[in-house]
Amino acid sequence: QDDIVVFVHTDEGITGIGESDVNPWIARACIEAPSTHSMGLGLKEMLIGENPLDTEHLWQKLYVGSCMNGRRGAVINAIGAIDMALWDIRGKAANKPTWQLLGGTPRDAIQPYASLQPNGTSLEQYRDSLVEWVLHAKEIGFRAAKLEITLFGPYNHTGMNESDDKVTEVLAACRKAVGTDFTLMVDVQYAWDSADRALATVRDWQEFDVYFLETPLWVDDLDGYAR
Repeated sequence: QDDIVVFVHTDEGITGIGESDVNPWIARACIEAPSTHSMGLGLKEMLIGENPLDTEHLWQKLYVGSCMNGRRGAVINAIGAIDMALWDIRGKAANKPTWQLLGGTPRDAIQPYASLQPNGTSLEQYRDSLVEWVLHAKEIGFRAAKLEITLFGPYNHTGMNESDDKVTEVLAACRKAVGTDFTLMVDVQYAWDSADRALATVRDWQEFDVYFLETPLWVDDLDGYAR
């Protein structure tokens, strides 16, 4: 999986570290590219000489200054990595963990989950692989798992083109395997082309007690997600 790690250095000798899940070569270009005009300023250039502790101001400056090229995609990912590094600097300067600067924590612990991507070029292989993975996750101590069930759609990398009900079939097999005392989540990777089609499938999932469904629709389908 792609990742870029960003280091922001200050004249006080403090270095902040941030990262983002994005193509690192593209993100680096977004950061290091020189300014071309007032709506296409370089991210690195906008940071130099600024107060790194003024994180809110700097986020707005980077967002507004790069609006012609950014607002989303690789540029917003790069800004996110820089913002993380700036908050790291704030924490180090205050000699406090950053989570305290962000308002503290409402809980003492979080529950991790296993993110499972099965193998197979047939429905049976895919289903059995995912069942094997989720059982293994439970055996080694996980109490939750996210299942990649991508049997069709733009990011289907298995060569399959199964019907919607097969997603339910795979989910049912995993729930049966791990029992009811295990949290399941599902990622279909933007598989459905309409909210009607997605809802027609997931309305039957109540018995499987799915904690969340990730990316059922295309990212820009705001009306569909609103439903």
